Amino acid sequence: MQKEFNSLTKNDILEINSTLDISNKYIENNKFNLAINILKDAEKKFNNIPEIFYNIAISNFLQAKEFFEKQNYLLAKSFYKKAESYFLLAKNDKFLSAIYINLSICYQHFKNYSAMKLYHEKIANLNPKPEFSDALLSYSKLCCADWEGLDEILDRAYKELKKNISSIRPFTCLLVTDDPELQYFSAVNFCNKYINSNENINYDYKKNINHKKIKIAYLSSDFHNHATAHLIAGIFEKQDNQKFDYYALSYGVNNDNSEISLRLKKSFSNFFDVTDKTDKDIELLLRELEIDIAVDLKGHTKENRIQILKNKPCPIQISYLGFPGTLGTNFIDYLILDEFIVNKENRKFFKENIIYLPDCYQCNDEKKPKLIKFTRKELHLPEDKIILCSLNNIHKYNKKLFDVWVDILKKNKNTVLWLLDDKAIKDNIYDYFNKQDIKNNQIILSPKVETQTHVSRLALADLFLDSFPCNAHTTASDALFANLPIITLAGKSMSSRVSSSLLNTIGLDDLVSSNIEEYKKKINFYIKNKKELKKLRKKIEQKKFEKLFNSETFIKNLELAYTNAWAKFKNGNKIADIFISKGENL
Repeated sequence: MQKEFNSLTKNDILEINSTLDISNKYIENNKFNLAINILKDAEKKFNNIPEIFYNIAISNFLQAKEFFEKQNYLLAKSFYKKAESYFLLAKNDKFLSAIYINLSICYQHFKNYSAMKLYHEKIANLNPKPEFSDALLSYSKLCCADWEGLDEILDRAYKELKKNISSIRPFTCLLVTDDPELQYFSAVNFCNKYINSNENINYDYKKNINHKKIKIAYLSSDFHNHATAHLIAGIFEKQDNQKFDYYALSYGVNNDNSEISLRLKKSFSNFFDVTDKTDKDIELLLRELEIDIAVDLKGHTKENRIQILKNKPCPIQISYLGFPGTLGTNFIDYLILDEFIVNKENRKFFKENIIYLPDCYQCNDEKKPKLIKFTRKELHLPEDKIILCSLNNIHKYNKKLFDVWVDILKKNKNTVLWLLDDKAIKDNIYDYFNKQDIKNNQIILSPKVETQTHVSRLALADLFLDSFPCNAHTTASDALFANLPIITLAGKSMSSRVSSSLLNTIGLDDLVSSNIEEYKKKINFYIKNKKELKKLRKKIEQKKFEKLFNSETFIKNLELAYTNAWAKFKNGNKIADIFISKGENL
């Protein structure tokens, strides 16, 4: 039977204090399970002792943190939940923010976006709430197609951005606005608060100057069956190992044994699995290897480790492909982009120098698996309808975009809208369209599938409707590989101009819209003109391998860019924008 606090004897108090002392020593030595065991025994004997609750909470919290850092999210989730319950019993909210953040990350890893949103809501309800609470909640609402109150959250976040507050994360900002100034503030504020180094380290690069071949290292967690891998595999295979020393430093999944993963590993004679190393360890490895040019492939995306580069271990540091916008750091020298993505109006909102490639900046692999010739019937798609497709990630959907699509569906009863299915959004999507008098049979939701099936099934659609303000990127390339025409809307920011850059590269700039009305007009035109759609498909088929899906030309331009950047450094020239002209590599 438990003893109440007011009935404790002197011996009881001595026993409690002894238990707390022993548990503290266990905690100091990272023996969290031993601490939890003796504390749980004490909890059974003594009721409502806040110090016992607190020590149980902190033991579970530190055990969870250990699992979390090892990316064992299942066990981390379990221990964080126990920690939360005991901190609440102890009436101590000091660690609740950290617990809720990491629990939301665990659920995001498991793609349970509803649970992720629940913990973001808990963060927003803390008093005082963290300055980034709006950023997290807006992201999870997007992932759940829950747009109620989202505009108010974003308006508040935008105002705080201009006060140098990190009120919205860089990746979320790409999804909700095409205003490049807001995206700039978002990235710079975030880096100033969380990313840029406070260490006073000044590496010298004397050894690098004497290298006969430029040493280039790619850093990523995506050397496996991931969208980035499917884009970049071709250029890795075509890189010139006679002129350059290439390295890959992988801090993500390295054992999925997928075909794409094997292709990537085979492309590098210097492939390092650094998953278990700390950021500092990898920073020092870059120094040990005497890397001249480090190329980050993640930016501000999930599972990035951009802080590896924060002390400038390499003479030249570049970010490419992973994040479509300025990173806002004080240690990335260049972004690799193109002259459509970056124009006179938005150039000032990129903190980095720009390497301008002559065609679309996004590399594309021509060696995709052979397309499977599905029929619509096989994939349960209507054979007598115009299929408007937007198989994008769920966080790229938003109410303004759906309002446009509702208008198109209402005016064209012979159309269906084909979207990706996800448990987190299914009910919300149907509910939204039903309220707009669009019946379920005009909406098709299909699950995510492996890459070959995904690209192959795109060929069954009639038109790909691009998302806005964050365009399709890899999915747009997949659509074009399947000869599926894309109607896009080009905004002011990088992330809203990617599909347009792809289309320009194959001479289909007439599919690019400059405003919502033009976007709707083009979609409605092609719905009513099947012959024109057929011509578009033919043109894509004829043009796509000339420049867009051409790894050999792309890597030559890219290696010329690396050579030019290195020459500027070696000659002591000020780092500045670099323009690679068409045909310059020949």
